[in-house]
Amino acid sequence: MRSEDWTMAIALRDHWNGKASGLRLCPLLADLDGMLAYMDQTGLKPGHVIDPCQACGQEHCWSFLSVLVEESLDLRLTMTQLQVLVDKKLQPVRARYGGPAAYRAMKKGSENFFAQVDAKAKS
Repeated sequence: MRSEDWTMAIALRDHWNGKASGLRLCPLLADLDGMLAYMDQTGLKPGHVIDPCQACGQEHCWSFLSVLVEESLDLRLTMTQLQVLVDKKLQPVRARYGGPAAYRAMKKGSENFFAQVDAKAKS
């Protein structure tokens, strides 16, 4: 995944959690429920791309979208069809890390590592 996509995925997750990121967010992706509804309505599946996005004109590749869908799993009580599919694909990955809590810890560690790498690159 491109660095700018990773940064945007983190910013969108933070936005969904009520934290300001300072980045300009795609209106479609900034609305969690709207994004998931759009993905289900258009039949978006792994490997697909939104190109061009009706809201911002940019291309959103699957590697970026899959991170957004994965991040959304912890934020909704009910799941869309795409969330169910992504969640099912993640089950063996979570198991390899020792379960959901260990997988979340690994993801947080990765996020911290890449934030440090990014900070060093900017300095």
